[in-house]
Amino acid sequence: MGNLLKSQRFWIATGSFLVLAGALLYFTFPPLWRTFQSQRSRLSDLNAQISSQTQYIATIKSLTAQPDTVNSLYQKATELLPPALDSDLLALQLDGLLASLNLSNLTVTVPFAATGTVAPSVTLTGAASFSQAQTLIAALKTFGRWNKITSIDLAQTGQNSTVTVSTSVFFRAAKAPEFSGSNTKLLTQAATLFKGYQTYATAPNVTQEGDFGRTDPFASTP
Repeated sequence: MGNLLKSQRFWIATGSFLVLAGALLYFTFPPLWRTFQSQRSRLSDLNAQISSQTQYIATIKSLTAQPDTVNSLYQKATELLPPALDSDLLALQLDGLLASLNLSNLTVTVPFAATGTVAPSVTLTGAASFSQAQTLIAALKTFGRWNKITSIDLAQTGQNSTVTVSTSVFFRAAKAPEFSGSNTKLLTQAATLFKGYQTYATAPNVTQEGDFGRTDPFASTP
């Protein structure tokens, strides 16, 4: 053994082996480690995707099990934020709002055209007391069309007062969000959000309005 330790060949062979082993570790281990880390990261991503898809499927099953609730909330959402300006229905809704507040004397100006998704301005003006103006402003906050009051003008002339309220009425979502299915409380949150809004008119169903609009009123009767 002593002769072996003193052998030059032994030390050369041992040193060569250690250098070779070190080189193999240096050039082989890092790529293997990076591959391991990459695969572990990919596995983590796959697990997250599986979890997301599982949640999506569970949410879809929950929604399909409540078709009446989904349809009801969809109709309410469409009333609050319709796909088009729908000026005729807006005018009917505002007329119903004013009638409920005993403010039918106010003049309503409703636009019949809009550019893109820009919210056009609606104006309500006429004789009204300060308390009536307050009631009108409060009612617009829960009005069945999403709007944002842009200006309020109160004027007093002698014993008479007038109010002019301008509000921007929204329609058509600027960007349609994708449904991820991650929100398991979607229906509950939607119901809570829509609960406080008041609708004063609905679009007439022309299929149940007799022959109005179906025949020519100016045609001669044989």
